[in-house]
Amino acid sequence: MAGQTKTDNAPTPCNVCSRTLRGKQGLIQHSIATGHHAGRYCHECSRTFVSPTALADHKSSSIHDGSSKVVAVAVAAPAPSRTPKAQSPANNGIKCRDNTYTRLSRSDQSSIHKVLLSKCHPLHCLLTEGHRLWPDIAPAGQSDGRSTLVPTPPPSPKRRKAAAAAVVLDCEMAGTVPRNKSEAISLCAIDFLTGEVLMRTLIEPRRRVINWRTPITGITSAAMRSAAARGQALRGSDAARAALFEHIDANTVLIGQSVKFDLAALGVVHWRIVDSAILAAEAVFGGDGTKRFPRMWGLETLCRELLGLEIRRPVTGGGGGNGSSSNGGEATTHDSLEDTLATREVVLWCLRHPAELGAWGLHTRAAFYSKESKGKGDGKEKAKKKMSGRTRQGGRTRERNEMAGRCRRYSSSSTSEYLEWDDVVDWELWPKSPPSD
Repeated sequence: MAGQTKTDNAPTPCNVCSRTLRGKQGLIQHSIATGHHAGRYCHECSRTFVSPTALADHKSSSIHDGSSKVVAVAVAAPAPSRTPKAQSPANNGIKCRDNTYTRLSRSDQSSIHKVLLSKCHPLHCLLTEGHRLWPDIAPAGQSDGRSTLVPTPPPSPKRRKAAAAAVVLDCEMAGTVPRNKSEAISLCAIDFLTGEVLMRTLIEPRRRVINWRTPITGITSAAMRSAAARGQALRGSDAARAALFEHIDANTVLIGQSVKFDLAALGVVHWRIVDSAILAAEAVFGGDGTKRFPRMWGLETLCRELLGLEIRRPVTGGGGGNGSSSNGGEATTHDSLEDTLATREVVLWCLRHPAELGAWGLHTRAAFYSKESKGKGDGKEKAKKKMSGRTRQGGRTRERNEMAGRCRRYSSSSTSEYLEWDDVVDWELWPKSPPSD
């Protein structure tokens, strides 16, 4: 590269893991990928500093855009005893259902995109977590033989509109025939960097719906029929996928909370993925992506624990975002726009606060295994008590049978009337309460 000096490629050690990297740029990429040097790395400028103090001085200088000072304080501060909550977004943030979400400046968008690319999950990790990454033949019973999955289109200069660099997805599902199979009935997609709503639409299912899951989706059969009659619903997942492909291509980073379900419902194959559930599980359990994580954390939990943000709350006078009607003036169902914005906020926080994410992961890991260990102990104790109870019950049964036999043997004759032991003993009380003197 023109202008590149030999010192640019000089071996540079990582002071955290002692690994030797190729030059300053190699150290920067390593720091982004691992979170090492989090207190000494400026994401906006892609520069590593010798100490947190030097980073703080840089952030306060005229060289650096002052809009990122909040990030500098969060990264440079020593790890607190509890996970810090996200800074309050600026007054010009994105509003949704009584919450305010981050609006990134142009300079922040560029730096965040670089970090986001470094966090795309490797293919083997996606496969381990159940993503389907190649088109396949339709399952048995579908005689048309078409593929049920379609890859995102390759980048092309002939597109009418440039594909977004990163997009957040969320679908709501209904149960359809056969076997309550999930089918997408709504889709919301927003630009990850700008927060712009790209599409927010109902999807008319092609299979017969047997469960609209209205308490979750907020969508009813009547609402869907009405939207379809007005031309306000896409006809099936094929149409929804085609509409989505107007905004993305193979280079787009797709983001979501357990996004494999959304992609499967839309029939989309994609390789550049950042999943908020996987990001959190990686922080807790680590690993190389070859084994499934023992637990995933839901979106509400991540918002509450990482951001101090409550989502899916009843809001006065608001209908659900998926075409649901209000219930007594309150909307309590999922709102696909709220879910996409919340997922975006979680991922932004993880990218901008790697040290704090690591601290949360360590705390959560300890709590998880402590609870699991206690659960195993309780399970053993319950099994022990159950077995002991069976032994005592078996002993009482044998005692009753022996006593009944003795009563029958001591009867005066086989033809005379006599009382059986069962006629005079209350088994609910005997032998727990022996007669008093």
